[in-house]
Amino acid sequence: MADWLSGVEKERLVKEVSDCVRAGGDVEGVIRVWCDGLAPRDRQVREGARYTAKVVAEQVEREEAEKAARDAFLSDDIAVVEDLIQRLPKVLERLRAAEAANGR
Repeated sequence: MADWLSGVEKERLVKEVSDCVRAGGDVEGVIRVWCDGLAPRDRQVREGARYTAKVVAEQVEREEAEKAARDAFLSDDIAVVEDLIQRLPKVLERLRAAEAANGR
């Protein structure tokens, strides 16, 4: 990102672009606001902001894929538990019958 931006300004720009990407907003709108009046150096800011947006979008995509994988794994676990819950009454019935047959 442009060296002529202060550290605080860079942090604010990165945060605004990141928040915008995560919210599915208009990154180019954020860039226009930041570059208004910075004509000689706006290209550097635009490139830096677009790169930040690209990196954040890739991170969001990875996070969504990981969440989908966790959700699928959790769904499988829930299906197993539901199956066990359905089988439990039959198993208990057989155990009681076995206990009765053994005289307990």
